[in-house]
Amino acid sequence: MTDDPLIGFQTDALRFDELLGRGGMGAVYKGVQLTLDRPVAIKVIAPHLAADQDYIDRFTREAHTLGRLIHPHVISCHDFGPMTGPDGKQLYIMVLEFVDGWTLGNLLKNRHLSVRQALDLIAQAAEGLAAAHALGIVHRDIKPDNIMVTRTGVAKLADFGLARAKDSTAVTMAGSIMGSPHYMCPEVCRGDEMDAGGDIYSLGCSLYQVLTGSHPYPGSVALQILHQQMTAPIPRIAALRPDLAAYQEFVDWTMAKEPADRCRK
Repeated sequence: MTDDPLIGFQTDALRFDELLGRGGMGAVYKGVQLTLDRPVAIKVIAPHLAADQDYIDRFTREAHTLGRLIHPHVISCHDFGPMTGPDGKQLYIMVLEFVDGWTLGNLLKNRHLSVRQALDLIAQAAEGLAAAHALGIVHRDIKPDNIMVTRTGVAKLADFGLARAKDSTAVTMAGSIMGSPHYMCPEVCRGDEMDAGGDIYSLGCSLYQVLTGSHPYPGSVALQILHQQMTAPIPRIAALRPDLAAYQEFVDWTMAKEPADRCRK
């Protein structure tokens, strides 16, 4: 038995089968979209945030972003909106493509990836990112944990909760860091605005990690990591993987300190 009232809950359109994960913003369930008889992932905003308009705006923006962005290397959004939960209270949900697989972050921790496999997954993620940028959408939180990988080896970008379109107003949280320090571009660390070049930097950090097994700037204290992102030299792949030194040029481009230098190729 479970004490989660959503597991087993069913409406005319959806059934909630199992919890996939839970975080500060809410939870994600595996379920079935009954109208089409297909498995889906159902993202539910945390109940204590459902009355916070800032969070609703952020959730809504993520759904609208995914609704515009149709690409084989980006998770699809099938539906979005409020619904009545099992206790009669209103929930905000997003019905997403269910990916039968893992995050790239989990694969890096639990499985051995060949260099060819790692490069292929990053290349696929880059295709999805290019499609987003073509629509004027900046992801703002690219990292291995936000790249889903199917059992057949297809990479799909996920979690556009921090994404921003050129014609939108950003949702920010005062006094907080928006993004992940290990993958955060120097301009955001300085408090400047981020454009598509920031996503390229984050993808470069992810590439370095999949090639070496280490973050470009290791550390556990956020401020120290942010300082290194702004000022430290780009790390050398050969220090950890001499056999992969040939990829340094690409890392140097993606992790250039100045955004303009990342967009020249």
